[in-house]
Order: sequence, then C-alpha cells, then structure tokens
Amino acid sequence: WENFRPRALFERFNIEVIATTEGALDDLNWHQMIRDSGWEGRVVTAYRPDAVVDPDFEGFSANLDRLSDITGCDTGTWAGYLDAHRQRRAFFKSFGATASDHGHPTAETANLSDAAAQELFNRIRRGSDDERERKLFRAQMLTEMAKMSRDDGLVLQIHPGSWRNHS
Repeated sequence: WENFRPRALFERFNIEVIATTEGALDDLNWHQMIRDSGWEGRVVTAYRPDAVVDPDFEGFSANLDRLSDITGCDTGTWAGYLDAHRQRRAFFKSFGATASDHGHPTAETANLSDAAAQELFNRIRRGSDDERERKLFRAQMLTEMAKMSRDDGLVLQIHPGSWRNHS
C-alpha cells in the first residue's frame, strides 16, 4: 500500500507538478499543510472565481460578503469588488498559482465603462432577476479577469458551455 500513496506515486512517476483548482474564498489550508510538511513535491493551485463572478451561483450575494470579509475590500462597490479579486489572485499566486480557471455558460465578453459597470454591479448586488443583466455581468467579468491576467500574469483558462451538476 505504501507504494500507492499519493506522494509515492508522485515520485515514482517523476511528476514535476500537480495543479489543483480552488474557489476564490478558499483559505488554501491544504496547500499550506503541504508546504509545512517539508515535502518537496510541487503542488500549485489555480484561482477559480465562479462563486463570486456568476450571479446564478448559489449563495452569490453571501459569497460577495464573505469575499469582503476575507479581503477587507468593500465588495459593495465596483472598484472594491475588483480590488478584492486582485487581492485574492495575489494570494493564490503566493501559493504557486499560474492560472485562473473559469467556468462560464459562454465565452461572451463585454467592455462597459466604469460607470456602466458600477450601475450593473449595483443591480446584480441587489439580486437582479433579469437574465440579460446577469449574462452581461458574466461577460464583463470575463473582460475584467482578462485585464487582471494581463496585469498579474495568471493564464486565463476558460471553460465556456460547461454544464455541471446536471443529474
């Protein structure tokens, strides 16, 4: 059995790196435990913000409140919300992240002005039930994540059309 433990397999197959994906609200405790263990295998994370960029995600509003609590940023404002993402991305990079990972219904993007984005964000934050607004928000967030990737170097990995938990 010892030969089939994860670390033994990692070493036996000469694996150079394993990448996992954690949500934006994750404390990366398991990654910290790996670091603290002294093991020299390379395990990195990827930033998965779906729970805080998709208004259709269950608990979206509460997730934004938690994002605010974690970062100290005011996620009630567009600027504060984006700053919270930048902070989390930097935290994930400190644990070796090289990518952000996004599951979206489409790969559609939008490029709203800051004022229009703030107005849309306000409606989304209040729980807009307008599907067009939720779709536009997701599109704007793909653009924002692309801008952040340009700035921080995380590869933007998109899974458009992913349909999960369908059973």
